[in-house]
Amino acid sequence: IPTVTVSADKNPSFSTSPGNATQDKVFLLSIVEANKYFKNDEARKCVPTQYAISNKAFTREVDGKVTCWWWLRSPGDISEYAANVFYVGNVNDTGNFVNYGHIAVRPALYIDLNLLP
Repeated sequence: IPTVTVSADKNPSFSTSPGNATQDKVFLLSIVEANKYFKNDEARKCVPTQYAISNKAFTREVDGKVTCWWWLRSPGDISEYAANVFYVGNVNDTGNFVNYGHIAVRPALYIDLNLLP
């Protein structure tokens, strides 16, 4: 798992400062990346782990399966908010307070396949 530069992507809908780029191995997707790697709302739906459920992540049954909200690293409409993805897979660019404890975390990382045996 390589250390990568994680860009400080702006929120496409608001002018909130995204901070600075970081060097990380594990990170959250930005709004732009969530839309790039998950082509539609259906693909962005997240099925929570039992751990997330036991820690009271917001869940709801959608089309016969349990899905949850998950955080993004992009800022929301104010600096105390971070964007997230709702149960149904749509991006909430307005965001929620960053200290709100019931939104799941969906970590992202890159794997360097050249390092495999």
